[in-house]
Amino acid sequence: MSENRKLKRRHLIYYLQVVDADTNNPLGFLADITEEGLMLVSEKRLPAGQKIKLKMKLPDNRFDERFLLFTAETVWCRQDVNEELYDIGFKIFDLPLEKRLLIEDMVKAIGFLD
Repeated sequence: MSENRKLKRRHLIYYLQVVDADTNNPLGFLADITEEGLMLVSEKRLPAGQKIKLKMKLPDNRFDERFLLFTAETVWCRQDVNEELYDIGFKIFDLPLEKRLLIEDMVKAIGFLD
């Protein structure tokens, strides 16, 4: 899987909540992110190939926006080290420049330095 990845995964100091934007149902928490994709840790298993509108709550008082909205497709889903959870990989689609810049700002502001 990592051989297909062009951008380095960026881990954040917060586990930001991600919900289905259409239903507002929680999907999980952000584990890592790039401009091209992300990984969630979830209590739910999601099938590969499912396109979902995602809404991610951003940390209070850190950004002008309260949420980041975007469309992503599940690429893979596997059991987490904690057997009660799943790790889900998503590919992000059609991310406008301003949202890509917001992700870059988010990684700089609340990402782990490495």
